[in-house]
Amino acid sequence: CDFTDGFNNGFVWERKLQQGSASWQGGPIVYDMIDPENGTAQMIGNPGATGSLEGRADARVMSRSNRLEFLSDLKNGQLVLTTVYGQQHDRGGYIAVMSRHEGQNDPFTSYGSQFLGSCK
Repeated sequence: CDFTDGFNNGFVWERKLQQGSASWQGGPIVYDMIDPENGTAQMIGNPGATGSLEGRADARVMSRSNRLEFLSDLKNGQLVLTTVYGQQHDRGGYIAVMSRHEGQNDPFTSYGSQFLGSCK
């Protein structure tokens, strides 16, 4: 899956909730070893995207009638939800949305971002 600029980004600045734009810089993400029957998959990408030095994270997969949903609880504390819809866009890929939920004790940390993308 490849993701583009974000729909939205929420963060706290000087204790005030703020909104902004988000720019995905994590590179492509691959979901591998997808086993909907057992609800498991692997998320593969760079260390920043997967929250691990190995570039891998476990994911739960849920199969719906018109989409697949992947949920990853990353080692760095982020929660990632990616939905891949059964609908193709004009370039042949499948429409995808990735939401990332984070938040550490860092005043510059984003608490939530959402990105639109495409999966093959």
